Amino acid sequence: MLASALAFAGCVGDTDPATNVTSKTAQLNAHGRTNDGPASWWWEYSTSRSTLEANGGTEVCGSPPEADGRCGPAQGPSQQDVALSFKLTGLTPSTTYWFRACGQDVNDANPTCGRVLSFTTLAEYYVFHSKVGSFGTGAQQFNTPLGVAVAGDASGTPRLKVTDYGNRRLSTLALEPLQVLTTFTDSVFQPRWIARDHLDNVWITEWNAVVAMDTANTRIAGWGGFGPGDGQFFEAAGIAVQREASGPFTVRRIYVADRAADRVQKFDPTGGVIAQWGGLGNGPGQLNEPIGVAVRGNVYVADFGNDRIQVFSPSGAFIRQWPVTDPVGVAFDAAGNVFVASNFEVLKFTSAGALITRWGSRGSGNGQFDGAAGVAVDAAGDVYVADTENDRVQKFKKE
Repeated sequence: MLASALAFAGCVGDTDPATNVTSKTAQLNAHGRTNDGPASWWWEYSTSRSTLEANGGTEVCGSPPEADGRCGPAQGPSQQDVALSFKLTGLTPSTTYWFRACGQDVNDANPTCGRVLSFTTLAEYYVFHSKVGSFGTGAQQFNTPLGVAVAGDASGTPRLKVTDYGNRRLSTLALEPLQVLTTFTDSVFQPRWIARDHLDNVWITEWNAVVAMDTANTRIAGWGGFGPGDGQFFEAAGIAVQREASGPFTVRRIYVADRAADRVQKFDPTGGVIAQWGGLGNGPGQLNEPIGVAVRGNVYVADFGNDRIQVFSPSGAFIRQWPVTDPVGVAFDAAGNVFVASNFEVLKFTSAGALITRWGSRGSGNGQFDGAAGVAVDAAGDVYVADTENDRVQKFKKE
């Protein structure tokens, strides 16, 4: 957060923190009071602190500047509070900008400026592209969508699979335009989270079970039961599938986050337990309500109750962690970057946990979320998010 105190001859005020800083825009705000005459306020900014300070009150407005050469000028008569608001646009990603607010009463010979502050833009920026869904049972509606996964259909065409939990059905969506093509349900189906394997089968968790379905929505595997035993669940949540080497063969391994049991279980495709790890706690390797899980070499777990992402080896050995508030869904792009859905925003990290970008806020508008849950990335790098409480799916593209 940024702040700067202004002490002007004849006018006083304070800048507010720079807000809504993205890779393209930043909002600067200030407030002040004129004391002995009408006054003007304005901003100066530059990519060089030394350049900014050397100008001695000359505006540095970027390109193009305001018509009068000042960045977002505001006027105020004598003895009146004045608000100054200025939105910087067209900023460059991964760049530090230095800024300060200046003011000058008509009775002052020269302007006086506040101290120089800075902000740094993010490396990337994702923008809202499209959405589908509203609350209901109709063909283009959802009731508490949770999981999303990109998987090919019978012809190999990429589709988005969405677990429509409240409607007890699996929806298949076209990616462009984003729309529901088909739905599948039966009397005992209650899908929660979803993942695909290399054959475009989808693996789905229900409350206490795992179900696998092929591209024709035929069940090809399943196991589970309520309890703390091997292959049982108190609350099955996120699921992920990975091909691993086993002797001379390559086999599928399925990882499931057992949220209420504070553990992750690893299975073969028939439900045989290979490994499990966790246990309630906040130490390395311990878990508190794990929800999302994704696999790319190592296993990445959204440790929801501990506000962090934990990374494990395929056998469950702790490797690293980094903080994320309320992490829910986890996914990878083709380059191995990690996307985390976190209730009201989506964050993108390197595989080592360095933040690349983030977007979203709480609400129901385009690009906002109310309970961002499952997240998936297609081959083109487009991002799909299950916006659970808004009963919709949103699609984003990198700008």
